[in-house]
Formats: sequence, structure tokens, C-alpha cells
Amino acid sequence: MEREQTRDTRTVDPSRVAALSVTEATGDIAFIGEPRDDIKIVSQKHATGGVSLNELDTSVQIVENRLEITTDEPQLLGLGGGRVALELRVPPSVAVHRLHTNHGDVTSVRVTDGATLEAPEGDVSVNRARGEVAARSTKGDITVDGTEGGLSATTLEGTIQVRDPMRVAALETQTGDITADVPAVADDALVESSAGDLLLRFSEELSATLSAHTSTGEFSVPKQAPQFRVHRRTETQLHATVERGTSRLTARTDDGDITIRA
Repeated sequence: MEREQTRDTRTVDPSRVAALSVTEATGDIAFIGEPRDDIKIVSQKHATGGVSLNELDTSVQIVENRLEITTDEPQLLGLGGGRVALELRVPPSVAVHRLHTNHGDVTSVRVTDGATLEAPEGDVSVNRARGEVAARSTKGDITVDGTEGGLSATTLEGTIQVRDPMRVAALETQTGDITADVPAVADDALVESSAGDLLLRFSEELSATLSAHTSTGEFSVPKQAPQFRVHRRTETQLHATVERGTSRLTARTDDGDITIRA
């Protein structure tokens, strides 16, 4: 099957834009926040079979002060298809509301406070987020390395791996493991997997009340950590306090082990 590809580049004046959203992408999205004088949008078009590159489109519109980006591909039965991958290089003055792709991965470096990253069919990667961030998938993994705000990560059929967040709000998956640093938590924070192991690395600064539940797994807790105090432990439940117990954290799995390191 023959394959064609091309690369288009556009720029937008950031003084006209307060926020950016990618609402309907058809391929991978790579976001990079960096000091620069423009917003750079690179579209990498890939066409196969009976689809031509002209049928693959990237729409860039400014609605009021919001930059809206979408990509489009033809819907064909049989052989042939296409996708458009996006690379976005954006100055820090432009907020990011949403990065969403229907068929691909979303990766981000230095995304702004309050961003939502969504890849139902792919993986989501967050690196050095500049504030709160939400990462969502259905069939992919979520990887986070550094946030300057609260983190929420949700997937159905993937793993979640988190390093160096400022604060954990919710980490949820149905059929994967969760491994996470937990330096602080939002009140009523939740870490949950229906069928996976949980490995939580508590920092010395964490202050929380922990309620942990596993239906068929085992608990592993620190034996020589004075800030970690177990109040009640059974085969299926564990209740403990970390430092002063300021916030509430629930860790739950139906079919997996729960390991706490402090």
C-alpha cells in the first residue's frame, strides 16, 4: 500500500490569543511550552491507499480570544486512510484548556495550569506541568513526571505511573497497576484499580489519614517509619495516619496488592 506524507507549518500571533484548545484531532498531539514570540503549529499528514493528502485538513481558528485547532480525515470503508499528527510550540502566556485526540497519543511538556489531556485510544504523557492537570484515557497508559499543582489521572485499560506531583487528587484505572509518588493529597483523594496492584511512595511531608482496601490481595507497609501509624489492620482493610492526618486518602483495589513506602 502506497504511503504519502507532508508537513505544514503555521504560526499565530500570541497577543491575539488567551487560551488554546485542540478539540477533535485524528492523530498524535505533542505539546511543548517554551519561551517564543509566536504559536507554532506543525501538521504532519500521513495518507495511505486511496486517500490523498488534500483530503487531510487542519483547521486553525480564533474565536474571540481562544485558539481552536481541529484536524479532519475522510471516513472510508476498505483500504486507505489517513491521520494528522500535531506538534504545538506555545509561549507561557497562552493557557491550555484541552488537548483531545480521537486516535493517537497526547504528550506534553510544561503544559499550563488547568489543562485537560485526553486520548481515549492512546497514551497520555505529562512532563513538568505548570499547575493542575487532568489526564484521561480509555485504552491507554498514563505517565506523569512532575506537576506544580494537583493531578487527576483516569484510564480504563492501562497503567498509571506518577513521579514528582505536587499533589494527588485522583488516580483511577480498572485493569492496570498504579505506581505513584504521593507528597501531598487533596482532601478525599482516591487511588483505585479494579484489577491491579497499588504502589504508593509517601514523602516525609505527607500528612494524611489513609483508608486502604483490597479484596484478594495483601498489604505491605513500612515497619520503621515513625510518621506512619497503623490503627487497624485486617486481611482486607488497613487504617493508618501519616503525620498529623490532615487530608483523607483512600487506596482501593479489588484484585491486587497494596504496597506503601515511606
